[in-house]
Amino acid sequence: MDRYRSILSFVLVGVGFLGCAAPSDNSDDAEEAPVEATGTSANALAVDITVYGDAVLTQPWASWSWSSTVDTNDTTAPLASGSKSQLKTTLTNAWGALSLARTSGDLPTATYDSVTFDIRSDRTAPTSKVYLSVQSVTGGATPVQLPVPVTTSWTHQTVSLDNLRGSLASFGKVSFMGERAGDTFYLDNVQFVAKGTSGSIPSAPVTPSYETVVTRNSWLSPYFLYVPRSYDATHRTPTKLLVWMHGCGGNGYGDAWSVSPGGSQSWITVSLGGKDGDCWDMEKDPALVMAALDDVKKRFNIDARRVVIGGYSSGGDLAYRTAFFNALSFAGVIAENTSPFRDTASGAAYSISAAAWRFNIAHLAHLQDNVYWIDGVRQETDQLKNAGFPVERIERNGQHWDDDKGSYGTQADRRTYLLPYLDRGWVAPAR
Repeated sequence: MDRYRSILSFVLVGVGFLGCAAPSDNSDDAEEAPVEATGTSANALAVDITVYGDAVLTQPWASWSWSSTVDTNDTTAPLASGSKSQLKTTLTNAWGALSLARTSGDLPTATYDSVTFDIRSDRTAPTSKVYLSVQSVTGGATPVQLPVPVTTSWTHQTVSLDNLRGSLASFGKVSFMGERAGDTFYLDNVQFVAKGTSGSIPSAPVTPSYETVVTRNSWLSPYFLYVPRSYDATHRTPTKLLVWMHGCGGNGYGDAWSVSPGGSQSWITVSLGGKDGDCWDMEKDPALVMAALDDVKKRFNIDARRVVIGGYSSGGDLAYRTAFFNALSFAGVIAENTSPFRDTASGAAYSISAAAWRFNIAHLAHLQDNVYWIDGVRQETDQLKNAGFPVERIERNGQHWDDDKGSYGTQADRRTYLLPYLDRGWVAPAR
C-alpha cells in the first residue's frame, strides 16, 4: 500500500574555486555568428539565450578560454543528435578551461532559470568530469564550481542558476574547467533558459485554494490538486508542475499530500486519480495522465517546459511509459521503487526510440526491494545512461515499502532524495 504526507528540506551547496579568464586568441569571427536575441516574449518575459549551436558562437559571446585549444567547428564523431558540428576543447594544462563570455556585458541572474548543454568526453574513466561555473564579465567574486560528470556518450545536462550564482546579481561568463592536461571534451547546444518563457494565461482559470488538496476532473478521470502559496493568484506568472502517480493499492488523494511539502514549495502538484486501490494499466492509462495535464493547463498558468512526471512502484512504471511516448511534454522523470521498462508493456529499444529527446531522470531505488530487484534496476537505468539520458540513480537501504521512522522510510526518502529535483532547473526543449 502507498502511504502519504510529507515535507521537504533540501540545500545544495557548491564549492568555490579561483580563476578569472582573460580574453584569448580563440575568439570567433563575429560576422559569421548569429546574433543573440534579448528581447521579450509576448507575455513580457525574457527569452532563452543560445550561446553556442552549430559551428559558431552567437554574438556577442566569445571565447575567453585559458590553458586550452578550442575549435568551434569540430566534426569528430559522434555528433550530438541533429548537429553538424560541435565545440571541441583540449586542455593544454591542468585546470584549463573553455570559457565563453558575453562581451557586451552581464545579464541579471534573477531573469534566468538554468544553463543547459550537451556534453561528452574522449575519456573512458568513470570519474571524468568538468567543473561548471558562471561569473561576471569583469570577474571579481570567486565563483561557485559544480562538477558535471562526463562520459564518452552525449548527455544532456541542466544546471539551475540558483546552484551556480552564489552572491552574483548578474553574470556574463560561463566556464567549463578540467583537471588534467590532454583531456578533451565536446559541447553543443549551450543555452541559458529564461524563467517562465512558455506559460500563458489559462483559458478557464479557477481561483486557487492554497495549501490543501482539492478534487478536479479531466474529461477522463479525477485528479487531486495542491496549489502552494508561491502560485500567483492573478495567473500571470508561469509555474512548475509535478504530475504524480501512486503505486498498487494506493490512492491519489493521499499521494497528493505525499509530494506536496507546502511552505516554499515551487510547484503545483497533480496526483492522478481513477485507480485508487488498484494498479495502473500501461497501455490505457497514459491517456489519463495527458488528459489531467491538459485540464490543469486550462485552469492554471503552467510552464509547459517545466512539467515533471513521477510515481512510486506501478506509478513509476506509468511515469516512464508516459514520458517515453510523450517526451516533449516533460522536463524529466522522478521515480521510486520501480524500473524503466520491466512492467511498462514496452521494451527498452522501443521506449528509447520513441523518446523525442533525452529527458532528465532521477531514480530512487532501495537495495532490499524484493519487487524491483536492485540488479534489474541497475541494468535498466544503465541502458538509459548508455542511450544518452542524464540519469541520477540514488540507492538507499530499504525494502519496497517501509513505514517512516524519523528520517528513514519510503516517504522520507521520497521527500529527501526525489522532490529536490523539482528545483534542479530541469527544462524541456522549446516547441
